[in-house]
Amino acid sequence: MTTYDVRVGGKSDIGKVRKENQDALLISQPDDDDVLEHKGVLVVLADGMGGLEDGREASQLAVDTIKRFYYSSKRDPRTGLEKAVQQANTAIYMKSTQGPESRQMGSTVTAFAVIGDQAVVAQVGDSRAYRIRDGKIQQITRDHSLVRELLDRGEIDRDSAQYAFHRNILTRGLGLREEVVVDTYELIGLHPGDTFLLSSDGLHELVSEAELCASVDRTDVDLDEACQSLVDLACERGAPDNSTVALVQVNLIEH
Repeated sequence: MTTYDVRVGGKSDIGKVRKENQDALLISQPDDDDVLEHKGVLVVLADGMGGLEDGREASQLAVDTIKRFYYSSKRDPRTGLEKAVQQANTAIYMKSTQGPESRQMGSTVTAFAVIGDQAVVAQVGDSRAYRIRDGKIQQITRDHSLVRELLDRGEIDRDSAQYAFHRNILTRGLGLREEVVVDTYELIGLHPGDTFLLSSDGLHELVSEAELCASVDRTDVDLDEACQSLVDLACERGAPDNSTVALVQVNLIEH
């Protein structure tokens, strides 16, 4: 019999400039075997929007809501994760309208669940998910940002002043409107040693894809130490934003 061993590591850092850490990271590895079989290991990374009010509260509300609704959902993992992210959007939006004065709150989110030999991803904003396999890295998600749209249209390049000027403008986020479109991805037939990396923009804007890939260049790497090394690298480069990263590695166990 073959079973799947899932190892997870994570690290979040305030950086060198921000006064608080508005990123939130949740790692859930259920003890219940039935829950683990049907819903798997869940990792959620959210980045509160620093230009809005209560970014920290928004990101924490996002990860807590997604965990609660995902594990209570009777739907298949992909649909369940999508609906959980939509519930998080509703929770943040409703929170922002409470009280005598409304306040705009927002967050990005990338939610990742691995169930046996498959994984699902749900994403809103510019937090990312990557897959690292056989020494190569591939971005799974697609940033919901003005920069991404301008790059796709060939109107700017990464070295231009316009890239730096527009890079923090999101075209989609949690809590900004009553409803949100959630991008979902389903990955079937995972390979032994597949490693998935989730990151906030405070990390992947400063650390290259090659450096992300090199962080797990061997299967016995300590994932928490690898995450710490990536955050340290961002800090060495000034870390103007909070930086958060999680690593999820899938291996097979033969019985």
